[in-house]
Amino acid sequence: MNVKKTSLKDIAKVVGCSTTTVSNVLNGKGFFGEGVKAKVLAAVKKYNYAINASARNLRMGKTETVGVLFYRPNADIFKSEFYLTMMYSLQKELFNLGYEILLSEYTDANANSAEIPRIVRNGRVDGVVILGGFPFIACGLLSEMQIPTIMLDSFSPRLDSIITNGEKSGFDSVKALADLGHRRIAYFAYSAEDYNTDRRIDGFLKAVKELKLDVSNSPLIRDFADNDGACAAFDKLMKSASKLPTAIVASNDSLGASLMTHAQDVGYSVPRDISFFGHDDTFVSTRSTPQLSTVHVDTSAIGVIGAHMIVDRIKNPLGPLVHKIFDCATCLRGSIAAPSA
Repeated sequence: MNVKKTSLKDIAKVVGCSTTTVSNVLNGKGFFGEGVKAKVLAAVKKYNYAINASARNLRMGKTETVGVLFYRPNADIFKSEFYLTMMYSLQKELFNLGYEILLSEYTDANANSAEIPRIVRNGRVDGVVILGGFPFIACGLLSEMQIPTIMLDSFSPRLDSIITNGEKSGFDSVKALADLGHRRIAYFAYSAEDYNTDRRIDGFLKAVKELKLDVSNSPLIRDFADNDGACAAFDKLMKSASKLPTAIVASNDSLGASLMTHAQDVGYSVPRDISFFGHDDTFVSTRSTPQLSTVHVDTSAIGVIGAHMIVDRIKNPLGPLVHKIFDCATCLRGSIAAPSA
């Protein structure tokens, strides 16, 4: 079958159903069995029907709308000040540039079935902005479809991206503590796969090695999914470690502040007994007691630059890939001090 001539009727004939059913599956409407849905999506993928239909709509550039995609395990924008601030500046700048935004969530179910994001599949947007970490398979689909797409605060070698220099900020966080005399520093990070977290961990491991810290007593703790799990992991570490860490670096401020509060709740004095360091410089870092040392990320600037990048990509879809990397400065506050012993 010639891909360029594939029609809705062709897909319906292959599947053995009506064109209305095919249309409803592709638009997420109506009621039908999972078997029918699976057959339609398989045929769509095999014959590139949705890909070509969407690409035609996007090339026409008539929607004047940018889709904003997020994946809740990595970027829960409804709970995250970090991504809300980034999205606000992105939306505001896109409006100034003549574009509206359309927000959409990509789920594990979408990723497991290798589904094309609905707003793209339906040709409702001229381009896509991905906020935070995103399933690799979805990034691949967007790249294959040649949909103008950029990633904010994450990275794919096949898509435009804006990221912070996570390895440097991870290294700098540890160095700030080492300069105060800390030699036993633990790193806490969520178990979910995330490009930024991986790079920050790379920086942590590099610092432990190059600054000649106590390797055996500077563990990486990444066996928990949320802040409650992190606090349980903290309790386990403090009970089992042969030599207790004198400082903890967390992969973000929410995690760092939760660990610091928990440490105080169970009897540790901060920073006398143990120091804490976060990442992102969000609201919680200045409202915790003591204020949390962290790494400042200019989320507003990332949103503004991202708006211009996606508009440029929409206007120049065949241009070379663009990867922007921002260095971030450490903010030293009351949560760190020289170790007491």
